[in-house]
Amino acid sequence: MSVTYSPLLARIDDRLIHGQVVVGCCGPLGARRILLVDDPVASDPFQQKLYRGGVPPEVAIEFLTVADAGFRLEELFGNGALETVVLVVARARVMEELRSTGVCRSEERRVGKECRSRWSPYH
Repeated sequence: MSVTYSPLLARIDDRLIHGQVVVGCCGPLGARRILLVDDPVASDPFQQKLYRGGVPPEVAIEFLTVADAGFRLEELFGNGALETVVLVVARARVMEELRSTGVCRSEERRVGKECRSRWSPYH
């Protein structure tokens, strides 16, 4: 049995959600869902409110812990929906953790501002 996966754009950027994500990623790709994977933000309603304020109402945003992200991605991918999803994490190590679970399978890496930092494994 083959599984149809939703299109997924994975972005590593310590700014998480900002204009480039909303305008540059969601707009041209037609993404209607952003998954923000960050443990501190997932547990802080104030930060969630700030990030939600930068996202247009037609784009759903979900705040997930690293532990919950894999389950949520499997739910989205497993139901056969072809919804485009933008996955945003702040650190490359979080993306590697998601990839190690087999959820994020792409070998292509597109990184945001973090790629310029000294400690990034993709520098």
